[in-house]
Amino acid sequence: MKPERVNFHIIRAIPDPDRGETINVGLILTNNEDAVLSLDFSNSWQRLQVLDPNITKDGYSSLVGWLSQSSANSDVAQLSEIAENARLSGTFDLTKGREVTFKGSPIEEVKDWLMKRFVDQPGLVRVRPSIRSSRLKGDIHGWLSKKRLVSREPSEVSNKLIQDFVLDEDAQASADFVGKNGAWHVFETLDLRVGARTLKEKHLEAGFKAWKLGRSEEILRSKDDIEVKRFVIYASSKSTPEPTMQKVVDQCLNILRSSADKLLDYESSGDRQLVEQEMAKAVSAPVT
Repeated sequence: MKPERVNFHIIRAIPDPDRGETINVGLILTNNEDAVLSLDFSNSWQRLQVLDPNITKDGYSSLVGWLSQSSANSDVAQLSEIAENARLSGTFDLTKGREVTFKGSPIEEVKDWLMKRFVDQPGLVRVRPSIRSSRLKGDIHGWLSKKRLVSREPSEVSNKLIQDFVLDEDAQASADFVGKNGAWHVFETLDLRVGARTLKEKHLEAGFKAWKLGRSEEILRSKDDIEVKRFVIYASSKSTPEPTMQKVVDQCLNILRSSADKLLDYESSGDRQLVEQEMAKAVSAPVT
């Protein structure tokens, strides 16, 4: 069997052309005559919010629909022209073709492998926050430790909340806390009690956590097909922040809002009680 060859082009979104930042969102496969063979996009529109908090699910869906329609009867030259115009308006970019050789595999499998290699994982690794812990996560760990409700051993997930529960080793993604009691309970923390400069970088962390919450449902259901409940526990400064800082806080929470069932403010006494109640429910423990 002779090896086959196709070319692939990576579709990169450009939310803001002035900043020039891009993120890989899709892939186009073409043959040697530059005819389009296959087209695919990432389902995680939240990744774009890492670069532009104003991106919406509907906006991303519109971009995907437009590109899919544009590629239906186009070749690479036509798509490149579309991309050149789109690049100027800050919509998307199309990389030059790179050849890949394969043998005996359906083209859809080749596409799936390329998507995983160049689209789904690299961008996520780049935006993964470098801070592995936070004061908020530490505070919650301390409360759980006093109640003897936390562990790092995944086999204890039905009895205790597992801290840093591994979701995806390839993407180096772990949920902050996971419990299991008739349903999966996933908790992510976001500590916004930081200075102005650090706060502006929290978009990256919020985007990564939104992706983890979305990914957790697929991964945990594959382990045990029961309901997955997702929570975000956040904390921001008690003092009234400047309007620009409050805007960043609101943007971070908006990034997470569509990925979580509940957003709970740890600085609110009422919400803190809810945090303790939900975490206790996750392991069927009384709240004392």
